[in-house]
Amino acid sequence: MQPHAQTELALEQLSPELLSALLPLGLQETWHPVRSLGVAPDLPDAWWGQVTQALNLTPQADGTVQVPGPVRAALMARLMAAHPHRYRALVGAHAETLLSGGDVVAALTLLHDLGDTGRAETALEQWITDRHVRGEFSLLQEVMVAAPTAWRTDRIRGALWLALLSSPEREVAGQARQELLTAYERGERHPRVLHALSCALQLDGRYEFALQISTQALSGCPEGTDALRLWHQHTMNLNYLSQPEAHLQSAQRFLEEAERACHFSFMGIAHATLAYACEDLGELAQAELHYQQAKELYWRTSYWNQLATLLNNYAKLLCDLGRPAEALEQLSAAAQLPTLAARHHAWIAFTRSTIHHLYGLHAEALASMPEALELLQQAHLEGDALDLRLLWVERLALDGRLDEARRVLRQGAALVGRYPRGAAQMTFTSGVLAYLSQEWAQASQLFQAALDGSMLVPWDQVRAALYLLALDLRRDSATSETLEDRLSAVGHDLPLLTDAGAHQRTLQWLAAQPGWASRLERIFGQSPRTGDVLLRLEPFGPLEIFSQAGQLRFPLRRSAELLAFLALHGSASRQQILAALWEGQADGKTVDLFKKTLRGLRSALQPLLPGGTDPVTLRQGRYALHPLFDVTVAQLPQGFFPAPSVRQVGHPVVRGPFLADGQGPWLEDSRAGIHEALLHDLQVRAGEHDPVTQHARHVLRNLT
Repeated sequence: MQPHAQTELALEQLSPELLSALLPLGLQETWHPVRSLGVAPDLPDAWWGQVTQALNLTPQADGTVQVPGPVRAALMARLMAAHPHRYRALVGAHAETLLSGGDVVAALTLLHDLGDTGRAETALEQWITDRHVRGEFSLLQEVMVAAPTAWRTDRIRGALWLALLSSPEREVAGQARQELLTAYERGERHPRVLHALSCALQLDGRYEFALQISTQALSGCPEGTDALRLWHQHTMNLNYLSQPEAHLQSAQRFLEEAERACHFSFMGIAHATLAYACEDLGELAQAELHYQQAKELYWRTSYWNQLATLLNNYAKLLCDLGRPAEALEQLSAAAQLPTLAARHHAWIAFTRSTIHHLYGLHAEALASMPEALELLQQAHLEGDALDLRLLWVERLALDGRLDEARRVLRQGAALVGRYPRGAAQMTFTSGVLAYLSQEWAQASQLFQAALDGSMLVPWDQVRAALYLLALDLRRDSATSETLEDRLSAVGHDLPLLTDAGAHQRTLQWLAAQPGWASRLERIFGQSPRTGDVLLRLEPFGPLEIFSQAGQLRFPLRRSAELLAFLALHGSASRQQILAALWEGQADGKTVDLFKKTLRGLRSALQPLLPGGTDPVTLRQGRYALHPLFDVTVAQLPQGFFPAPSVRQVGHPVVRGPFLADGQGPWLEDSRAGIHEALLHDLQVRAGEHDPVTQHARHVLRNLT
């Protein structure tokens, strides 16, 4: 006897009432005497024994029975014939259960069997979007390759192509691009397909064509989320084409459409695009307002990937505004969000290392840049990887690692042809490397070329102006006007931090210009930078130098004096050091003593720095303390010491004459003036009712 006939014979042993009540269980692979009543509530109390006996079902240890497929199929056939409306409702509900459990193939099969193709299409589109967000591209391909042709509607193909554009497998992403173009050439104009095509063109840098496609799609008056997706894409295309006014107008229309639809997710996206548009137009207060509104909406809708991107971009704005601590907080919050894709982790790392670089956080930048570069390459964000590689060249060069910087620059130069937007940055970075290699003429040409057309971001325009000022100083033709104009455009003086270690002489010159001393003091007198090595000088009395581990000990006392000289005067040539500490004598004995003094200084400071880092750098024939050192003193009178990077923190401690155990002629002619100037400063503070100056003033009066 055939299995179907055996199943029918077994079911006929049940009473008509019991069989009718049993029909809803046709969807269940396992039955239970109590739990199954939730699906089939009309079953009588004695149903379990009658059914298991008639159908020859053997209960398992947990009390359930496994129901053969033919039995379930027979029950569903009876239910469909006898109660079609109930059959449809039960099958639809079961499909939803399967979808929530991840069995999309079984769920869609049921919906298509019901003829509910619209519901099936919506469910599949959402499933594709979810896999896209989670980065589950292998599962996405596996399911869609095996899916029946009837499932692959224009809408579904558009959603699938859009998702596969983000695949980490280049072949898969490339095939999606090609299929989109082929579909467009065939005349397909579904909004989902046009949206995916515009995204693909944008990712390839073909912004004009991408804008043309999004404009064409919007002219077809799409509705619902199709329209909102296209408005979003339209605003992004205008942004990439640097059309800020049109970008702002498009973003405002986008927000209106999202608010009309009461779609909170797209309202958040619209506020984000408005933030970017306002930022480009210099309306920074309005931009911050839209950033905050977008953040709130993204949190409400658990739109984590969009929120991560938003926080990353908000951090960039805060960085440009001179608020790095807030920027790093935004990045920390972004990194902790769930379900982030590889590209989000890469962007966050890129922005963090950029902040480290721009704010002169030397150790952090050297540590974070290689990690960020690896993440960018893993996410196939090669344009961003090129930008970061150029920043890394600059940081290596500023660290004195010129050969390594040249090697990394050569690697980046090979990519500029593919990413033309990096050309201006490449020119600027090459200028930094040329300057630090003492190739003055080439550096000047490169910086001038980088500024032509103002393709550089404002921060680097300031830096280029600072380098050109340094080059002008070498020709005794310096003026700070261009630098001041560039700083005015930025709105603060913080770009001077980035290259401070390479511009001690230039900063000293600036400090002597009208109005500049206070500006530099505000910049370099801030709180210590994270990761820097603190050195504290107590110069009034026998020189004492402290690190965070305690007082430093030097094999030669003159090594401590050399440290104080370099800290207070900035970089200096060997001739200048010999003149300051040994009256300019250049005989063999004095030169040998200088070398021993320098070795003693290096040996005392080396344990404070990462391995392989030279505490005293030699660049362009000038010695300087490594930029990782953050040197502080309590108080120094103005006009005696040109180095602006020494921070004045705390209360003055006067134990005796300035550098009482110092022997160099640089001290003999200046001690009396230093004492008088400091006494005057302390008397001013005393007039302002500062009680901590009394003892210091008493000692200084005896010295003067």
